[in-house]
Amino acid sequence: MRFRFCGDLDCPDWVLAEINTLSKMSSVRLRILVSQIIGFCLVGQLNYEKILKIAEDNADGLSDIKVS
Repeated sequence: MRFRFCGDLDCPDWVLAEINTLSKMSSVRLRILVSQIIGFCLVGQLNYEKILKIAEDNADGLSDIKVS
């Protein structure tokens, strides 16, 4: 299967793995995570405490979601 966002190539395995990780999160937590990422892109500030709280509350814990 080809994907337009990958230049009409196969989707990399790491993208599929991250999609699997994100699919386990609730929509509310995903919305908070995305808002933090967008805030970082626009303003340059990231609230690590919120992201760590989301990661800790996730069913898989910090093993799948890591803040770098």
